[in-house]
Amino acid sequence: MSWRTVVVSTHAKLDLHAGFMVVRTGEDTQRVILEEIALLIIENTAVSITAYLLAELVKRKTRVIFCDQTRNPLAELHPYHGCHDVTRKLRVQLSWSSESKLNIWKAIIREKIKNQKNLLARHNRLEAVKLLSAYENDLAPGDPANREGHAAKVYFAGLFGDDFRRSKTCDINAALDYGYMMLLAVFNRALAAEGMLTQMGIAHGNVYNQWNLSCDLIEPFRPLIDACVLQLVQNRDFCFNTPTKRTLVHILHNACIIGGKTQAVLNAIVLYVRSVLHALEQGDSALITFPQL
Repeated sequence: MSWRTVVVSTHAKLDLHAGFMVVRTGEDTQRVILEEIALLIIENTAVSITAYLLAELVKRKTRVIFCDQTRNPLAELHPYHGCHDVTRKLRVQLSWSSESKLNIWKAIIREKIKNQKNLLARHNRLEAVKLLSAYENDLAPGDPANREGHAAKVYFAGLFGDDFRRSKTCDINAALDYGYMMLLAVFNRALAAEGMLTQMGIAHGNVYNQWNLSCDLIEPFRPLIDACVLQLVQNRDFCFNTPTKRTLVHILHNACIIGGKTQAVLNAIVLYVRSVLHALEQGDSALITFPQL
C-alpha cells in the first residue's frame, strides 16, 4: 500500500527509471519507489516532469497536485477510470436512494460536529461546546435547517476569536485552505480507486465542482487541520510559509484509531470511504466506520 507524501519545492527534473521516481536537483539525485507514493505535491512551477512518469503515477492512482507561483494548490491529476468494474460501480452510485443519502449526510455531519466539540473541549471553549451540542441534537436527515453552518460559525469563533471569519484574507485561512485541499486530494484518490464519480455528491451539488462527493465525505476529517493550525497559531511567529505547509502535510501520517486498529490518517481515509460507500449501497448509516481523531 502506498503511504509516502512527496513534496517537490525546488527547481527539479522528475522522470521514471526502473520503478523509481528520479528527482534531479542540480548535481543532487534522489530516488523514491513509485509504489510507495500516495501523494505527490509539485510546489515549484520550475519543475519539469515526463509524461511517462505522469502516466505511471495515474495508473497507480497516485494523487498529483500542482501549485501556482505562490505555491498554493492549483490543480490535480485525475484519472478517467479508477477501477476495473467502473461501470458497475457507477450504476450502484446512481441507484443510491434519496432517503439513504439524507441519512448518511446526517451521520457525517453529526460526526463532524462531534469532532469539532472535542477540539473545542480540549481547549476549554466550553460555551461553544454547549452550543454545538444543541445543534447536534437538532440535526435532521439531510440537515435542512443547516445546523452544520450554524455550528461552523460558533466553532471557528471559539477557536480563533469572535472577529475571525472564514472569508477573511489572512494566514490562518490560507493555512486552513491548504490543509483542506491536501485532505481533499486524498479523498479524491480514494473515491477514484473505488470507481466513484466524484462529481455526484450526496449533499454537495455545485455544478462547477467536480469533487462534490469528496467534499461530502471529508467533513469529519476537517478538525484534524483545524487542530494543527490552532496549535501553530498559538506560536508567536505564526505565518503561512513552507514550514507550516510541511507540518500540515505531515498530518496524513499521524496515527488514529479506526475499526479498533491504529492506522495512519492516509489509510484511515481509505477505510472510512469504503464504509461510507457500503452504507450508501445498503441504505444503513450504522455501517459507517468513523475514525477516532
